[in-house]
Amino acid sequence: YQEAMELAYFGAKVIHPKTMAPAIAQSIPIFIRNTFDADHPGTRIFHRRALTRSLSGTLAEAKTIVSGFSTIDDMALFNLEGSGMVGVHGVASRLFSALDRIKVNVVLIAQASSEHSICLAIPAANAVTYVAPATIIAAVGDNMSETPGVCARFFGALGRAKINVLAISQGSSERNISAVVRFQDSGAALRAAHAAFFMADHAVSVGILSPSAASTVGMALQSQLFTQSQVLVNRFNVDLRLCAVACQSPTTNGSSTRPTAVTCSVHATGFDAASLSASVDVASSMAEWHRHVQVDHIPHAVVVDLSNDEATLSQYPMWLAANCHIVSANLHVASMPVTWHRQVAAVQSLHKVTVDSNASLGMSVPVLSTIQNLLLTGDSVERVESSWSSLFNALVAKLQGTAELAGAAVDSVLSQYAGLSPQDMLEDLTGLRSAKKVQMEDHVRGNFV
Repeated sequence: YQEAMELAYFGAKVIHPKTMAPAIAQSIPIFIRNTFDADHPGTRIFHRRALTRSLSGTLAEAKTIVSGFSTIDDMALFNLEGSGMVGVHGVASRLFSALDRIKVNVVLIAQASSEHSICLAIPAANAVTYVAPATIIAAVGDNMSETPGVCARFFGALGRAKINVLAISQGSSERNISAVVRFQDSGAALRAAHAAFFMADHAVSVGILSPSAASTVGMALQSQLFTQSQVLVNRFNVDLRLCAVACQSPTTNGSSTRPTAVTCSVHATGFDAASLSASVDVASSMAEWHRHVQVDHIPHAVVVDLSNDEATLSQYPMWLAANCHIVSANLHVASMPVTWHRQVAAVQSLHKVTVDSNASLGMSVPVLSTIQNLLLTGDSVERVESSWSSLFNALVAKLQGTAELAGAAVDSVLSQYAGLSPQDMLEDLTGLRSAKKVQMEDHVRGNFV
């Protein structure tokens, strides 16, 4: 009951605190149902027994203790500051008496322990000097003050969404944490806080940069993620959200350049058919499309680069600076100058994001990470034996002791690599792609030539 009254006070319109009084007096449960979804069980408001204090402070307890979020818009933040206030008796009394005389309702109060300032949230129409428009976002749940980690999760979510908090208030009732944010940030703040407490522990937005809409690799990746999405949620508590698929289009000279269209499914609940069918085409550019991936209500973002385009690599520092992790299948990483590698490494360190290039070689066998782990544990790599061209290996396997390849045999091999462009096949058979893979392996060992 107390949680419901807190939510009602902070803007929840479905119930009013005064209408709950008869039910509270008789401990009668209140049920709230959705008229448009009659099969949904709805919300039950009831008398909860007193909760015992938990000293373990596990993440699960911090996550489940909050019952809901609510906001109050059209507020103004009023600050009274001055060095003459410190230790002076009656300052707060004079302030609130003055507000009472002119019938101004104070919604939120925050005062620093130094007594140097008093901060109030009042209706915007009553303010004289103020920060407005502002919004109060409240997290409501029983026994929050007795559960370690709730504040950290709440304000951590706002911080990751780059929401600036203007004021904070938490009373001793242990049921409410309130933060004042700018009105234009209220939607993003509410989505970020909701995601932190009610989504999977590891919610990830995924963006795929594909060489074309008909790319075999891009379609196979989406199919694999579609198949595995529910397994990831059930077994690993990882919730993948497909937010954008960018497809490169050819220029007049036939070379692939910037993506001109992005297919977005920003509010997808996963890789379900309904979400994918609801996607829309949005004109975008290479420099802008990642904004469809880095959405404020999902804490983690991953860009999957399947383009194998050297021009794409110039965007890596910007994507990393936007807090997007990168999974790269782009072989041109090997031919980038040392200055580019140093810039990417610096941005990774600053923003705590990663670039994973394991998908670029070895048919996704973790060759690069294996070498890295060997080096991190003090081992040294003396020799690496490999055959990096799968197409060349398939053609050689068809020889079967003869010196010639029949046309039908060649066609059957090439049909397995229909996703490769003629240019990719040429680079593979001439050894250029193998050379780049060897160079990538050498970079992992710290050798840049």
